[in-house]
Amino acid sequence: MWTVDKLWEFRFGIVPYPKERVLNYIKDVDSWIKMKSSYEGMSWYYEKFPEYTLDFFDDPENEDLSPPLLFDAD
Repeated sequence: MWTVDKLWEFRFGIVPYPKERVLNYIKDVDSWIKMKSSYEGMSWYYEKFPEYTLDFFDDPENEDLSPPLLFDAD
């Protein structure tokens, strides 16, 4: 019975834990798709699990909070 429980946990995304999953997804750079965003930021979604998104916003009042330069700003 324990095996069936673990399979259901994996199927519903409970295992591995969301924090572990997102850390692995961030490493999979090629699977992040840029999506339409506001003029103040950039956004991507993870192609395999689109409920995971990355949003970077520029704060015009704070120069220290600009979007990172490692992403292409197309």
